[in-house]
Amino acid sequence: MVLSQFRFHHTSVALVLNHGINAAYYECASKIPKIAGSSLSSYPSRIAVNTELAAYGKNSSALRPTMWDNRIDRESSNPQEHIFEKMVADKYLGEIVRNLVTDFMDAQLLFPKNADVAVFTKPFSFFTSYMTVMEDTSENLSEIGMLLSASFNVQASLVDRHIVRALCNIAGKRAALLMGAAAAALVRRATEAMQDKYPALVSVSGQLTEMNQVYVQTMIDTATQLVEKMGLQKPTFNVLGEDGYTVGAAIAALSEE
Repeated sequence: MVLSQFRFHHTSVALVLNHGINAAYYECASKIPKIAGSSLSSYPSRIAVNTELAAYGKNSSALRPTMWDNRIDRESSNPQEHIFEKMVADKYLGEIVRNLVTDFMDAQLLFPKNADVAVFTKPFSFFTSYMTVMEDTSENLSEIGMLLSASFNVQASLVDRHIVRALCNIAGKRAALLMGAAAAALVRRATEAMQDKYPALVSVSGQLTEMNQVYVQTMIDTATQLVEKMGLQKPTFNVLGEDGYTVGAAIAALSEE
């Protein structure tokens, strides 16, 4: 948010799509329960709020985790924490796909029975970056075939390649839709806090902005559609790239000196 404010003065929402995820937005001081009754609550300007978005849904039934989400959560280093992050972040998307693939293998729906699938059984062996390769649209999905051969020692048939690509698309699209909904909600809150109602500016940074542009575009399209359904003006998204949040931190540190 700091970097985007430095470049575009009306930024009101910032998203980080990285190994983990987070978001911030500007809120009216009077609407923040944690500072109610303090001198800050009557502060005339808006205050930046760190949403800790990774933990969204912990105390509600808003999310609908699947059996694969529950498995990843149970086997993680922080069970019952950061459920939303485990459904959408770079660290976990590849692992969701790997769990889908292994279940399809167990059901004998994927790969030959005698295929060497030892690599697929190793946790986090399917990197989220592989999902970019899965956007392959060639007739025989050659890039997908080469990836499965080189990284997993699996000689996949064309049907197998289509299945793996479909599993990646499902996991990626769900994550993008969830992040789009979160972005739309933050745009609504930020717009409500504005004195002059202008279109919200949303900054997006982190590894996923460069690693998976389909994910980012789907998120933006989803957020835009939801915001317009709310009757609000169409937001503008500024994609700052992988280092946007680190550059912002450097600017903030320099401003304090």
